[in-house]
Amino acid sequence: MTILSREDIPEILKEKIRIVKSFFSGKKILVAFSGGIDSTLVLFFAKKFGKEVKGVFIYSPLTPTQEINQAKQFSTLLNIPITIYTLNSLQIREIRENLPNRCYHCKKRILDILIEIAKHDGHDLVIDGTNFSDLGLHRPGLLALKESNVQSPLAEGKFTKSDIITLTQILSLPSRNISSQACLASRIPYNTEITVDLLNKIDKAEIFLRTLIKNTTVPLRVRIHKLLPSDLLLARIESDARLIELINNRGIREDVNSNLKKMGFAFVTIDLSGFSSGSMDKIVKL
Repeated sequence: MTILSREDIPEILKEKIRIVKSFFSGKKILVAFSGGIDSTLVLFFAKKFGKEVKGVFIYSPLTPTQEINQAKQFSTLLNIPITIYTLNSLQIREIRENLPNRCYHCKKRILDILIEIAKHDGHDLVIDGTNFSDLGLHRPGLLALKESNVQSPLAEGKFTKSDIITLTQILSLPSRNISSQACLASRIPYNTEITVDLLNKIDKAEIFLRTLIKNTTVPLRVRIHKLLPSDLLLARIESDARLIELINNRGIREDVNSNLKKMGFAFVTIDLSGFSSGSMDKIVKL
C-alpha cells in the first residue's frame, strides 16, 4: 500500500503530499536533517519519492545533545544514512556576539555548507524542513533561506505545523512523540556573548531535567540571564504544567536547585508563564 492509497490519510493531506512528491520524483536529494518533526517527515518523503536520498546533520557548539542523539536514532529507524558535518559556529562574529541577526548568519553558513556538499556529491536538490506555518513567524533565518537555492517542499505544499503533527502520528514516524527543538543560543539574551562554557551549562541543565521528566513530549528550555554587573547566572526554566507539578515535590525541587547550582547557576527559577517559543525575542521588543 502506498501513502496516497491509505484510507487513514485525509484527502486534503494527500493533495499536499502529491505536491511534495512532484519535487522529489527521479531526483537525488540532500536533506538538511535536524532530527526534528519537520525534517524527519521531509526525510521520509525524500526516501519514498526520490531516486536517492542522503541526510546531513550540521553539528556545532549550539547543538543540544538531545538533538544529535535523536537525529542518529531516527536515521537508523528510517534506514536512511546521514552525514554529520561539524561547524564551529562561534568563529562567526555575529553568532559569537549573539546579535539580533544571529540566526541569519548561522542559517546562511549552514545552507552554504549544504550546497557545497550537494555540488561535490552530485545531488539534484537540497531541501530543508521549513513548513508553511514558519513563514508567518519571526525567523531571521528565512531571509538566508530565500537568498539560497535550498528548497522547502513542506512550505511549498502548504503543510502547516498541525498537518505535520497529524501526518507524523498517522505514519508512526519516530519523531511523533518529541517536543519542539531549538539551538542552545536561543536560551541566551541577545548581545550576551555566547561561549562554550555557557552552552555546556545550559545543555547539562536540560539533560538533567529531562532525566527527571522522562517524557519527550514535554517542552523545555533553560534560559539564562547574567546578573550584571557581576558574572552570576540566573537559570529561568520554561516548561509546561507537567514539570511544574513535578517540582512541587519538595525533594525533587531541592534536587533541581542543588544540581543546577553545582553546574554554575547562582539562582534557579521557574517561569510561571510556562514554555514560550522564542521568548528571548520578546525581550528585544520591549
